[in-house]
Amino acid sequence: MNLEQEILKEYDLNVQELKLLRHNENMTYKVLAEEGEYVLRIHQSVEGMSLSMLMGEAKPEELISGEMQLLEDLCQNTDLGIQRPVRTGQGSW
Repeated sequence: MNLEQEILKEYDLNVQELKLLRHNENMTYKVLAEEGEYVLRIHQSVEGMSLSMLMGEAKPEELISGEMQLLEDLCQNTDLGIQRPVRTGQGSW
C-alpha cells in the first residue's frame, strides 16, 4: 500500500479517484469521494532543507498544526472562502 492510500485510511471516505496535482515540499492530490471533493496535502521535508532562519527552533509539526488551527479558526469565524482542514479519525491533522 502506498503512502497516499495509507493516509486516506485515516478518514472515513469512499475514495473514487485520487489525482496528483503537484509535488514539491507538499504532495498535493485531488480526492474525489462519494462524500465530496477534497484536497490531500502530504508534507514531506526535503533532506538538507532548513527553514530555521524563518521559524527559529519551532518543530515542523508545530508549524503545520498551527497552520491547520489558523485555517480552522478562519473557517469558523469569517466568511472567507478558504480550505477547511479535516482531522483524521484519531483527531490529528
